[in-house]
Amino acid sequence: MTTLPFTVDTSHLFPGTPGVVDRYASVATDAAKKLLDVIQSGKKPFLKLPSETVDLQEILSIAQDLRAKFRHVVVVGTGGSSLGARCLAALAPLGGTPQLHFLENVDPYTYQSLMGHLPLSETAFLFISKSGGTLETLAQALLIVKALEQSGGKDAVARHCIAITQPGASALRTLAETYGMRLLTHDPELGGRFSVMSNVGLLPVACLGLDVAAVRRGAQAVIDALKADPSPNHPAVMGAIYQQHFLEAGRNIHVLMPYADRLKLLGDWFRQLTAESLGKDGQGFTPLSALGAIDHHSMLQLFLDGPADKWFSFVTVADHGGAGNMDAALACQIGMDMVAGKTLNEAMDAAARGTIDTIADHKLPVRNIRLARLNEESLGALLMLFMMETALTATLMGVDAYDQPAVEESKGRTKAYLQA
Repeated sequence: MTTLPFTVDTSHLFPGTPGVVDRYASVATDAAKKLLDVIQSGKKPFLKLPSETVDLQEILSIAQDLRAKFRHVVVVGTGGSSLGARCLAALAPLGGTPQLHFLENVDPYTYQSLMGHLPLSETAFLFISKSGGTLETLAQALLIVKALEQSGGKDAVARHCIAITQPGASALRTLAETYGMRLLTHDPELGGRFSVMSNVGLLPVACLGLDVAAVRRGAQAVIDALKADPSPNHPAVMGAIYQQHFLEAGRNIHVLMPYADRLKLLGDWFRQLTAESLGKDGQGFTPLSALGAIDHHSMLQLFLDGPADKWFSFVTVADHGGAGNMDAALACQIGMDMVAGKTLNEAMDAAARGTIDTIADHKLPVRNIRLARLNEESLGALLMLFMMETALTATLMGVDAYDQPAVEESKGRTKAYLQA
């Protein structure tokens, strides 16, 4: 039996609603078996990548070269081209070299603030766009390339820039070839929001020294567990069951609330995954991210006393590591006896447990995904859990998890305004 680096407590998911798992067990198991067929066929790269190792050699080699030559690495990409890497990068210790930065939006202030601060001679740039025509990415790439060319000539662009895009003609590929940039392949079958296990997500964080093989190892453990038992015993299958149930019950807001600052950006990645994959044909969840224990002081009032249209996924960590014990005598002196001799780890855990129990007492559905430790392997497993859960839920909903047709209308109008 495959051991996963997390446990999932679902005991508070179905308050007052017995028999939900039994009602959906057959269709969910069928969906799981279909997903196993997809895994076996290799048609969806996000399910194939965790078992691969050959491409990791290229990722690690390029990362080692960037670490040796540059003090800064800037990822220029938006949406799925950056969110996965940003989520993983939060695991890296502060103050390391190189420093990793992200340019995602076409906000002139953000662009100028970063580019005015970075020494170009010590900065590398990763331009990432699956299509090769992402407006936000290309607009910034054009400015960066011109700045590099003006400071060090055309050769400087080739030395400092790497592009990741799918095969075929595109604006990014033309730009890269014009200046002799190194070109890496973005699998055309790999959607951006499912690309965190590829060079898109792993190359940036390999530059930080993170163990990218462990990220994939954690993800593969979740896949192996499904192969061993494609039933509601698997947390992704159970996840699809309750998602379908809550949609039908009108709880169409899914609140993701991790209790770890390093998981704050998980919420951004999760929002895109959920919204673009499941928001179709008049169906879907509105993903809402919160951060414990900070949002006890902002969102919890709404969660407990607002509309009953939400369900909750908590992510807690058993061992955060870090700070020592709070001084017992001083704590008692100022009237804080409850924390005397306690650690911040215990305080965070108490905050999470207290909130979970309170939500459950209010008859609101909540699950707790509990990591033993937060590291590359456990985060890789968590990311794969959500991706597989989303794919299975889409099957139960009868929608395609991998397209996003509604987004294209906005892109087209943006380009039309620029051409006017």
